[in-house]
Amino acid sequence: MQKLIRGAGSLARLPELMEKTGITRPLIVTGSRLHETLKTAVPALADMPVFSGYQPNPEWDDCAPACGQYLREGCDGLISLGGGSAMDTAKAIKARLLADGDADKALKL
Repeated sequence: MQKLIRGAGSLARLPELMEKTGITRPLIVTGSRLHETLKTAVPALADMPVFSGYQPNPEWDDCAPACGQYLREGCDGLISLGGGSAMDTAKAIKARLLADGDADKALKL
């Protein structure tokens, strides 16, 4: 399931959206500056795993480290925070996890 939220108050709605979707440990895909904003705005997500090693127009292989992190950290969902590159990377992470046969570990993506 993919859900897009935006606008004023969006960050504050993340815990509610996570509860509705059953996500308890997301991998947050964002840059370091926006991660600092997230930690301040939503303290409950401050200790969640973060992947920020992406670039514009991510390639399939660029997402391998994030997939490994997702599995090692026991994540059960993805949150993308930022612009198109962060969203594209999160989508590619999901696609790669599913293509690599990790669908049972990625059911809530």
